[in-house]
Amino acid sequence: MGNKWSRSMAIARQSVNVLRGNPSLMAFPIVTALVSLVISVSFFLPVYFFYTGHKVDQIPPLGYAIMAVYYLISYFVVIFFNVGLASCTYASLRGERPGFKDGIRYASGRMGPILGWTVLAATVGLVLQMVSERLGIIGKIVVGLIGGAWNIVTFLVVPILAVEGKGPVASVKDSAGMLKRTWGEQLIGTGGVGFVFGMCALIPIVPLFAVMFTGSVPLIVGMLVFAVVYWTGLAILGASVSGVYRTALYVYATTGAPPAGFDAEGITSAFGPRPQGKVERMIRERI
Repeated sequence: MGNKWSRSMAIARQSVNVLRGNPSLMAFPIVTALVSLVISVSFFLPVYFFYTGHKVDQIPPLGYAIMAVYYLISYFVVIFFNVGLASCTYASLRGERPGFKDGIRYASGRMGPILGWTVLAATVGLVLQMVSERLGIIGKIVVGLIGGAWNIVTFLVVPILAVEGKGPVASVKDSAGMLKRTWGEQLIGTGGVGFVFGMCALIPIVPLFAVMFTGSVPLIVGMLVFAVVYWTGLAILGASVSGVYRTALYVYATTGAPPAGFDAEGITSAFGPRPQGKVERMIRERI
């Protein structure tokens, strides 16, 4: 646990240093969150008022159609700005200092691959959502396993789209190939940046529960406001750091050397081998 924490903190610090060199990178998750919020409100408010007072046992076909459109638009917004972030990060790691407008221009030049990846990613997401809803607990387990594998295989797709401009299928193949070639065949995620920010997100919980027992409404409201602001800022910083680190991993996977500002240990420990089951270990020992 200690080694994992120290290694993850080192990774986060190195990524934050890149952000310090180019603070405009943080604009991408901020704009992504604002645009996504507007889209969600635009979709779900009409749906809420439409179904208010109507008893609905199952989602009708029109509901799935609306959900599909929402998935497509939402995925497009996230992917578009993530490609912009990856493009600017890649340039920053090469010693340049691009701004937010440059990222938008880079992403606009990749519109075809972004749209293709949006359709593929949204389709997979929608199918997994439908399976999870229809098959209950079994569906959730299956979706968890498949979704986890999909997230790892496609981990480097956004940097590939940003830097190389390949189509969605080619990007997925290249992402899987880079991960397999660089980190091994049976890899799993090892936390890294997500682990650090997940732990940091727990910080306001204890004082938040503590003020609940005081009975002081102003104190409780003040602590709630602080927690919301803290979590919002942490989410923005976490998204920025994750985008920077993902691009740094892409640079390492394509060049074989850590980019400037990152050490080899943090990069090479981004993924680890999948733990072997008892049967698998016995087979390997016999071989």
